[in-house]
Parts: sequence; structure tokens; C-alpha cells
Amino acid sequence: MSQSDVKIIKANKNLKEKVGTGDIAATRVEASQNMIENNEVDFEPMAAEFLDALADGVKHCQGTAGDERTAALQSMVKPVMDLKANAQMFGYPLVTELANIMLNFLESVETPDNDVIAIVDAHRKTLMLIIKSKMSGPIGQKGMVLIDELKKACARYYAKKDIEEKPTQ
Repeated sequence: MSQSDVKIIKANKNLKEKVGTGDIAATRVEASQNMIENNEVDFEPMAAEFLDALADGVKHCQGTAGDERTAALQSMVKPVMDLKANAQMFGYPLVTELANIMLNFLESVETPDNDVIAIVDAHRKTLMLIIKSKMSGPIGQKGMVLIDELKKACARYYAKKDIEEKPTQ
């Protein structure tokens, strides 16, 4: 990547208030971008930790009821959020996309019932297979099928519970 390929995006006022002002040297921006693009870190161990946390969250929700289950929802949301935030950087855009769909789904649920827990656990198992199979790189046709199936599972839940579906961000 050359200096001319670096795209500088001006921060908005709110961001400037949070982090301060001043320029970042273009060489640092270029070095950071290069690190992201040429990252050779194995994502599998990190993803395994997030997926283990998600499995724990599923078990936690299964072992609770009522208001406790509502509070336990966060134990599933956090690892999904972590997967969404990290997978793209390590070359797993499919994991990022699936985690984004799941995150939107979980944000539409107030209290996770057994159907929600089953959908989340199926999602977890799917992500485990994606990571173990090293399905990194472009999403591809198989990935699009997985995305479509997750969206359909969420849509069936929304229809069953008469919940307005949140658009995927």
C-alpha cells in the first residue's frame, strides 16, 4: 500500500471531544493498515475463547428463569459482540457477518426463551465449524447459504413471537 492509497477520514466533533485533536502521522496510519492487511495471527485460539464464553452463556441462560434469565442474556451478547469485533480483522468476514446478525437478534430479545437459546447454540456450533474449517477470506456461496439460514431462523422466531424484525446493521 502506498502513501497515496491511505484514506484519511476526518473525525466528527463528538469523537474529537472524546479522544482529543491532532494529526496522526501518515506513516503510522499506513503501518497500522499494513498490519491489519498482512495479519498472520491465528484467530482460532482467540475465537475458541469467545465461543467457550458463548457456550457458558448458553448454559447460564439454560440454568435460569424469569428475571434471572433476562439478566443472563448479556452472558450471550458479550461473546457474540467480541466475535463480531475481531473476526474481520483476522480474515473471517463470514464470522463477522453471522455475529452481526446474531447480535441484532439478541438485541431484539428481552428474555431469552428456549427457542432463543437453541438458535444461539446452533449459531455457536456453526461458528465453531467455520473456524475449525478455516473458512477465512471472501464469504463465498457456502457462506451466503449460512447467512441466509441464520436470517431465516431469526425471521421464524420473530414471526412466532410476533416481534418486529430489526434490520441488520
